[in-house]
Amino acid sequence: MLTLHTNWINVVLRIVALLLVILMEYTTFVKLLLKKENKDIAFGIFNFALLFFVIIGIVWSFFQILKVTVDKTSGSITLSRLHSTKVITKNEIEGYYTTRYINPFSQIFRGLILKTINNEFFKLDTANVKSIYKLKQFLEEENFKFLGKAYGYGK
Repeated sequence: MLTLHTNWINVVLRIVALLLVILMEYTTFVKLLLKKENKDIAFGIFNFALLFFVIIGIVWSFFQILKVTVDKTSGSITLSRLHSTKVITKNEIEGYYTTRYINPFSQIFRGLILKTINNEFFKLDTANVKSIYKLKQFLEEENFKFLGKAYGYGK
């Protein structure tokens, strides 16, 4: 049994960032209600909209895959999210892609994208899951098809 655990440091940092952005959103909204000049209102609406999309992005990241469990005897892979769990059998996996994402702070997050024969894609990255290289080793040992590098994902 191989278990790739949640990268809790990144999850906690995203929660803190979410709380800070919500606080900024609240203060922007309060200031927007108090302003009387048109130029300040337009700038406030822009800030409010921008922070709203940041909040959506952070919340969306919590619905990604956070834990992976591999049963080496059966070859099944269990992908766990906050709201669901999906089990993929060995026969359902067509192959995998490797990915690399560099965030604005120059941190490199490597990952994998699993592709099933039903054309479902499951993105795993080190921002959410630790030790992805162990899953890659398992996929190589089991002779899953390497489909290449996924372009258009990060830099």
